[in-house]
Amino acid sequence: MMNILELRNLCKSYKNGDERLEIIRDMNFSLEAGKRMCITGASGCGKSTLLNIIGSLDTCDSGEIIVDGQDMTKFDSAQLCSYRNHTIGFIFQFHYLLRELTALENVMIPALVAGVARKEAQAKAEELLNSVNMEHRSHYYPSKLSGGERQRIAVARALVNDPVLLLADEPTGNLDEYNSEIVENLLFQIAEERNKSLILVTHDRQIASHGDARVKLEKGGASFLWVRNFLFFMLSELSSAEIQAGCSDISGGLS
Repeated sequence: MMNILELRNLCKSYKNGDERLEIIRDMNFSLEAGKRMCITGASGCGKSTLLNIIGSLDTCDSGEIIVDGQDMTKFDSAQLCSYRNHTIGFIFQFHYLLRELTALENVMIPALVAGVARKEAQAKAEELLNSVNMEHRSHYYPSKLSGGERQRIAVARALVNDPVLLLADEPTGNLDEYNSEIVENLLFQIAEERNKSLILVTHDRQIASHGDARVKLEKGGASFLWVRNFLFFMLSELSSAEIQAGCSDISGGLS
C-alpha cells in the first residue's frame, strides 16, 4: 500500500531574542493510506507545530513533506490554498463554526469555496450531517448547539471536500467525558468507513490506544511506543480566515 504522507528530514525552529529554539529536528515519518495514527506528548513538545506545518498553516526551516505524492513545501500560494481545501481535512480542539451560519451552511462552506454548485454542496453536507447523527440539528445555529454537537459538525465540515488525510488536533480537548467518547468513536468509525487516513493528537492514552500506530513526540523528535501493523504521519481543511474571507460572497447564496 502506498504512503499518503512522508516527512523527510523535517526541521523547525523559532527565534526567541538572541536564542533559537529548536522544535523539530530531522524528523522522518511515513503514514500508509487508510491508516490511523495517534500522537501523544507533553505540552510544548511541538505537536501542534508539526500539524500546522503539514497543513501549510506554518512553514518548516528545511525538509520535505510529501502528501499524496507531491511535496507541498514547493507549492505556490494558489497550490497551497487548493491543498488545504481539497487534500486535507482539519478538526481542531475548538470547532471554529461561523456563528452567523446554520450547521448545514457551515458544512457547505468549504465546498462552496472550492467552486462546488450550491445544490451539490448542500446534498454533500446533508449526507455528512446524517453520518455524524446531526441531521436533526441542520438548521440550528452554533449558539443553540452543545459542545459535542458543534464538534460533530466540525467533523462533517472537514469531510465535505473528500480529503485524503484528516488531521485532528486534540478534537476532544474541550469536551466532557461523555461527548469525548462520542466524538472519538465517530472519528475512528468515519475514517474506517470512508477509508481516510487519520492523524490525531491527544493527551488521552485511551484514545491513543485505538490507532493503528501510536507515537510519542518528544522535544525535537519522536519515539514509537506501539505499532499494530506498520508505521505513520500529519494536518488541515480551510483556515478560519479563508472561510471568513469568502463569506461575503457566499452568504448571499445560502439563504
